[in-house]
Amino acid sequence: MSSLAEYRNPPVHEVILSLHVTDPVEDAALEELSGAIPPKYSRRDRSTRIEAEISVGPTGTGVNSKTVFDGWLFKTEDQSRVLQTAKSQVSFQPS
Repeated sequence: MSSLAEYRNPPVHEVILSLHVTDPVEDAALEELSGAIPPKYSRRDRSTRIEAEISVGPTGTGVNSKTVFDGWLFKTEDQSRVLQTAKSQVSFQPS
């Protein structure tokens, strides 16, 4: 007989919590969030995205783009925990 337990549903080794909200948070509140996160998340990186608009017409092609603040990525120094925030989502991943 094996000394290892046999599980019908094995125990969880990793859990990722991801919450999505229907009303996005305002830019100012998202910007201030960096000051509200505990200091153990010492690595703080801003997340941005590029929005591009491409137009094609009889007079030619035009491209407009802008960089938009999209949230924060917080990590502990050893990167064992990651917290990611965006306008309509919060995700937490322990390692």
